[in-house]
Amino acid sequence: MEMDLSTLNLGKSKTDPVLGTVNLDSSFAFSTRLRAGYAWDDSLYLYGTLGLGFTDMKFDDPADKGKYLFGGLVYGLGAEYALSDSWSARVEAMAYDLGSADYTINGVSREVDQGFATIKLGISTKF
Repeated sequence: MEMDLSTLNLGKSKTDPVLGTVNLDSSFAFSTRLRAGYAWDDSLYLYGTLGLGFTDMKFDDPADKGKYLFGGLVYGLGAEYALSDSWSARVEAMAYDLGSADYTINGVSREVDQGFATIKLGISTKF
């Protein structure tokens, strides 16, 4: 099992002719996942990962200034390479599927799909 916490600087603004300008803000992503894969020559490990993910999101609508916690499925693929007996490097791509929700934005009700994707680079050491 693996857990991670990432800080996000996700600030997005979109202007729509019907909805007007809507801002989206999210500051963190947390996941707890399982990894399973196949190792070649004790140096390369290719894997898939699946688990639960959480984030906070805020839609900057004049009627609702709240920031809410959303949870859902997180899944991805990765590769880890042993640099030595105690060091390894990895790259991992994950998608957070947080479902959809109905929002009233500037007086118009819409169903909004919620989710995002990340690409991570990492270095690990064994103690």
